[in-house]
Amino acid sequence: MKKALLFFGVLLFGLTSFSQGELTLYNMRSLPQVVTQNPAFTPYSRFHFSLPIVSGVAVGFANNTVSFDRLLDVESILTTELEENADLFNGLYDDLDPDQNFAAADMQVDLLRFGFKIGWNYFGFAATEKISAFATFPKSIFELIDPSFSLTNGFAPISVSNASLSLTHYREYSFTYSRKVLEVLTVGASAKYLYGMENIDVQNVSLEVSSVNSGGLIPDLQMNGSAQVNSSLGLLPQLNGDTADFDLGRYGAGFANSGLGFDFGARLEVLDRFTISASVLDLGSINWKENPNNFDSEINVAFSQEELAKDSGSTDGFFLTLLDTTVGAVENGITKEAYNQALTPKLNLGFGVSLTDRIDLNVLSYTVLSEIPRSYIMLGTNIRIRNSVNLLLNYSASNVSVESVGFGLSFNLGALQLYAITDDLVSIATFGNNLNGRIGINFTFSNDFED
Repeated sequence: MKKALLFFGVLLFGLTSFSQGELTLYNMRSLPQVVTQNPAFTPYSRFHFSLPIVSGVAVGFANNTVSFDRLLDVESILTTELEENADLFNGLYDDLDPDQNFAAADMQVDLLRFGFKIGWNYFGFAATEKISAFATFPKSIFELIDPSFSLTNGFAPISVSNASLSLTHYREYSFTYSRKVLEVLTVGASAKYLYGMENIDVQNVSLEVSSVNSGGLIPDLQMNGSAQVNSSLGLLPQLNGDTADFDLGRYGAGFANSGLGFDFGARLEVLDRFTISASVLDLGSINWKENPNNFDSEINVAFSQEELAKDSGSTDGFFLTLLDTTVGAVENGITKEAYNQALTPKLNLGFGVSLTDRIDLNVLSYTVLSEIPRSYIMLGTNIRIRNSVNLLLNYSASNVSVESVGFGLSFNLGALQLYAITDDLVSIATFGNNLNGRIGINFTFSNDFED
């Protein structure tokens, strides 16, 4: 059990992240996907379409304290006892911030995308699968899986506060329209229908675990805590294994949990050489009403020596007893009410200057208005080579990484367009704490690179 808990912690670092919001994509107008960052940025192509899934896959992994090169020895964690990995555990533990650590993840897969221009108008449609995870936690949350933890000798009180975890899976159907209202001004908007599939949202978690050695083999234990929990597994089968009522077709194309979202953007050209742009993304929310579960209360659990004596030699047994008792206490306070979850708004402000017909310089400010607001500044250059190859290099600084080199490349072989993007080439090369990227294939026709 202890191995599993540590592996979960490692997984939290390794498979959840904080992608930088695709800074590089913002200035790659050669790609149809650019409208996801600013709906006023119509792509160069007059018509484009993408095949399901291969048109775009974007992933990102990061955290604010532990570099990924310290997480590569996962196999040994799974195949040996935790005590034999004490050095690895201590190294990871020492890297953590005492008060505030975060880990976040996102993955996006384009299921379908197409768009076309008619005069000064652009129309686009996309269906995208989105999965995200975000966690905040203090260092003390890992003290119970410290190899030196001892039940028989008791332990100092362990206090956890301001921890949270959010996991969300939803599908986004977006309709984008943009228009040149003036020769120098383009405005655009995306209206998005959101189909919520699964959600677990745990906020304001506080927990205090203490022991009192009253002379027995195992000390008494007291656990006090509180949390606000909302969850909806949508149309998935219940965890009891009963799949008789599971409708795969309804799950795949259903409307169980509905929501709306909006993106807005504008692009202004000044003196034929300068551009100013802005966009606000993900204004909206999802109403989770299918199989909802809510908990907003305190948890007070006491364990006597008799309850724990049967597992006096097993830390695994202690954790199983603790888990079973805690779940039982939580179940007594569960309600089943629909709830709303807001999307995380994002704000882009960009400035560009054309040095030549094929070389641009760009400055971008990107802000994520999340529970822990974060912002980025990017400086970049966009180079078009023979109209068929678009290369973008940038440097970004943020409160996640102060030294990120982004890279974007797209090239056209006739109508076939291939591309690859990352916001942090350095972290990919050095296994830092922020890894992200996007790759895909599009089909573009009648590209107008002077647009």
